Amino acid sequence: MNWWLKARAVPALSVSVVATNAVGLLMGNAELPVPVLTGQSGHFLVGHLITLLPAMLLLHGMGRGDLRTESVACRPVRKWDATLGLAAAATGAGMAALCYALGADSIALVLGRNIAGYVGLALLLFPFLGHRIAAVTVAIVPLVCAAAAGEAAAAPNHGPGSCTPRTP
Repeated sequence: MNWWLKARAVPALSVSVVATNAVGLLMGNAELPVPVLTGQSGHFLVGHLITLLPAMLLLHGMGRGDLRTESVACRPVRKWDATLGLAAAATGAGMAALCYALGADSIALVLGRNIAGYVGLALLLFPFLGHRIAAVTVAIVPLVCAAAAGEAAAAPNHGPGSCTPRTP
């Protein structure tokens, strides 16, 4: 078990979950400008971006071992990896819910939701894409969401539930 804990960098993952929540709460609703090709530039909360760190460290840890050797091992390494990911997601979401209950801003819920979502996405993509491509794919998700939200922010009255057509 010690080799698995060291290979998966469990202490670093644990620290990253706690630090992500702490830094996200301290930064609050700080925004980054998002450049877009057309229209006005959007804004992107830093809390949406820093929550990628636990998922990246989880993927880094899962990719450190020899996947062929681990897949035929007697120990249930894949189940341990899934449990580690679920524990990281639950810890991040639980800390965020606790901070929100103690009076933190609504950014706490955003942090918890994003940590759980990115870790879950990392766990889903890892078996199919490997740790490197899965990390890139997970990192692209918030950028695509920001680009989509930037376009919706340019025309707030023409959202998904709107019946009026856009005028150019």
